[in-house]
Amino acid sequence: MKPLADYYKEIIGDPTKWSYYDDSPIFSYENLNTCDCKYFISQYLRLGTKTDVPIYDYLNHIADDKRIKHIVSCFFLGMILYDKTPTFHDSIKNHLSKDHPREKNKENDTKRFAYLWMLICLFHDNGYAIENG
Repeated sequence: MKPLADYYKEIIGDPTKWSYYDDSPIFSYENLNTCDCKYFISQYLRLGTKTDVPIYDYLNHIADDKRIKHIVSCFFLGMILYDKTPTFHDSIKNHLSKDHPREKNKENDTKRFAYLWMLICLFHDNGYAIENG
């Protein structure tokens, strides 16, 4: 088994495995370590034409750089599990295909999961901020 960092580098290096959009945000493993994560989250959401959301203000309000890095790290960890664990992948694929039976193909499954997973990671930390006042 290889080190977890290698899995992160592999998944981050192939945007087709994590990007909801055809034009993915630019990101590298080194960005994860330098906390360029706030920019990544804002770009990920902006590509979905969510430009009216003041995401930088929101991220500054809920978290410091460590928490923002945690959001992005969790996102990529989920995408690693989705990519490398057939049971996990198939279970999610089956669930998503129930909602979208005409869109049964690997690319759409990955894209839908990536978008939903990014929102889950982001809202998870929103809940953390609320719990801590």
